[in-house]
Amino acid sequence: MELLTFIGQAARRRDDYLERAERLANSTSTLDKLEEEMEGRTDALSRKLREEKITFSEFKRAAAEDTLVSSLAATILGSQGRSRFIDTAYAEAMGQMRYLWVFFEDIQKALSTGKIKYGSEDFDEAEEIKDKILNVIPASALSPDPGKSIPATWGGILQRLRRYLVTPAYRWYNAGALSRRQELGAREMRRVARRDRMCCQDCLSFDAMGWRPIGTLPIPGTRCQCLDRCRCRVEYR
Repeated sequence: MELLTFIGQAARRRDDYLERAERLANSTSTLDKLEEEMEGRTDALSRKLREEKITFSEFKRAAAEDTLVSSLAATILGSQGRSRFIDTAYAEAMGQMRYLWVFFEDIQKALSTGKIKYGSEDFDEAEEIKDKILNVIPASALSPDPGKSIPATWGGILQRLRRYLVTPAYRWYNAGALSRRQELGAREMRRVARRDRMCCQDCLSFDAMGWRPIGTLPIPGTRCQCLDRCRCRVEYR
């Protein structure tokens, strides 16, 4: 499946995806549970591809649909139901699909060149290696931007897949929360950084700005080096 084909189909199936997102939000009920659910789906999807239990085309469709539905579900959780922002969220989520298709191309290239093979490599061992790598590589170096190649391992594929299906949920949740607070009449917002060793300078700068008019500070996960790994809080009044 090509990107334009998916975009065309997604436009016709918009209501279906929104209904799926609402069911997912209702069944998980919290952001933590949503992330846990999507992590399980990601692991299963990656294993199915590795073991050739699904075709690559099926993998692409499932990954793209889960990425879209997860983003919308997180938005719904943050806004505590559908809001006017859901249309914007849908458009922005679809706009991110081009990065996902670059990821698909990277996997196909690794398979075609023999860097990875179906059924090869112990999956759990690859995960252990991946966890060690993540402890020393800054989040900014793992950005899913075009040109950033995935590690040629199944553990690397799993990690990148999680960065589409799991970790962006926090950002979408905060986007939904911002929309809800605006609708409820909040006038100001402030960013609260975690201030741990993983916190980037951008987040510390946003924290230092204190209270600002609502909508003038970026939500966590945008305009910072942490990107989708950002866990800053936002407060409103």
